[in-house]
Amino acid sequence: MKQPLPKKGVQRVGRNAAVIALAGLAVRALGLVREATLAYFFGAGPARDALAIALRLPAVLRDLFAEGSMAAAFVPRFTEYREQKGDAAAHELANVMLGFLMVVVGLVVASFIFLGKWWVLLFAGGFKDKPETLELAVQLTALAGPFVLMVSMATVFMGMLNVRGKFFLPALAPCLLNLATIVGCLVGLPLQQWTGLQPITAVAAAYTVGGLLQMLGMYPALRRMGYRFRPRINFRHPGLVRIIFLMAPGLLGLAAVQLTSIIDMQIASRYADGVVSYVEYSFRLLQLPIGMVGMALATATLAKASLDMASKDNEALRATVSNSITMLFLVAMPVAGMLVAVADPITQAFYAQGEFTFEDAHKTARLVQLYALGTMGTALPRVLIPIFFTLGDSIRPMLLTLATIGLKLVLVVLLIPVMSYEGLVAATSIAVTAEAVALWWMLRRRIGKFIPGTASGLLRISVASVLATAAAWGALSLLGDSWYEPGKVRQLIKVCLGVGTGGVVYLIACAVLRVEELWVFLAKVRSKLKPPGPPPGAPPGAPPGPPPRG
Repeated sequence: MKQPLPKKGVQRVGRNAAVIALAGLAVRALGLVREATLAYFFGAGPARDALAIALRLPAVLRDLFAEGSMAAAFVPRFTEYREQKGDAAAHELANVMLGFLMVVVGLVVASFIFLGKWWVLLFAGGFKDKPETLELAVQLTALAGPFVLMVSMATVFMGMLNVRGKFFLPALAPCLLNLATIVGCLVGLPLQQWTGLQPITAVAAAYTVGGLLQMLGMYPALRRMGYRFRPRINFRHPGLVRIIFLMAPGLLGLAAVQLTSIIDMQIASRYADGVVSYVEYSFRLLQLPIGMVGMALATATLAKASLDMASKDNEALRATVSNSITMLFLVAMPVAGMLVAVADPITQAFYAQGEFTFEDAHKTARLVQLYALGTMGTALPRVLIPIFFTLGDSIRPMLLTLATIGLKLVLVVLLIPVMSYEGLVAATSIAVTAEAVALWWMLRRRIGKFIPGTASGLLRISVASVLATAAAWGALSLLGDSWYEPGKVRQLIKVCLGVGTGGVVYLIACAVLRVEELWVFLAKVRSKLKPPGPPPGAPPGAPPGPPPRG
């Protein structure tokens, strides 16, 4: 018989993850609007290829450094300082961390400006044979490069707020980046008329402005908590030394998806114009489930696991990890299945407009399906790898990532002759899935068996997700040939039909298979959406109590 889920740690992670996921939904929805706006104005031509590389450079470094190894190393140390030495010492550590970032990341930004050509060729060697695209990509890289510094400092602010139980504001802050990028698209043509610069340069500049807005948007909340922004340069600070010690190998430990994406871009740049854009558009569409769920759970789990380790409660840590994995499967697996089933209509609905043609949308949809097959392999390491940082172990994830990259290269050699550039994405999905399985096994050996019922729960969720995907695909296959013609309204109806059918089947399957975790998760989300009621024991008509923390 399946054992009941332990309450200790589960409610906090579930509550915080629900909060972050709700904010993430807004961020990702606005992100899709951003991508649709980019597709409308710039399509999938050379200018969009150049922008894809220019934005991928700081994005990869953000994932590797700021939102990857740095966040995973900083949050446990900040938690430890705050629990054991007080807020003043923790704030001092944060300011030392910010001083370190201003020096180190500032040098990286300088290299984007002065050595931009070599950065672009590192990611897109094929641009060497496309001089105009190369020149534009270098210009855009210099404009977008400072985003890395802005978002790195914003990540420190985010970690400080998370430790204090504040998750919604940090999770919502990336909306400012998406809004800035959309505005950049809109002002591109006026900018060209005023300055003669290509319209797409406004988008690259807006990327940096959006990063700055992210950072500034979180500072008032920290100031109300007593923190003051006073960066200090002190490379000998013991807390900073410990963070750097964990970060160094972790730069590779969290890098599988990002480094394999570099391989994708490097090879895609050698194909015809537009292939880099197809890879970028499909990768961004996949970020909806990964960003909304994977990052939400990773953030909530890291904060809770850091507290578990600070209190030396191994049982609570096991419960935290087990339930985070279960909740990730619960949401990400059916969403990945829906992306496979409705990839073509959803890509046409979002992207096929303006300069982005029906043929461009169809080619992008094929890559969306291949990326979606590796959704769990992409999302699961975001939850598991930070746990290794919490345990003080960043060496093994690093070694595993090197093995993952090696596997990806072997798969690329085998698949590209058969699948052309689609083999790049297929190789990525297979390699990151293998990495996720290995991480699972390694973590289980490190902290012991997961809580009872975890394996059976994941099996039930997987079966329900497969049934939902089959139902969505079947519903679309019943439509006549006329439904496969271009048309935004027609494609949106197909998306709603496929997702609606799959969603209903998923809920029914979860009920039949007794997937209890679904109802626990929905209850957490519902509790966050409804207005607060009167305090317990209050007389009828009493005013609402304060909203729950977190």
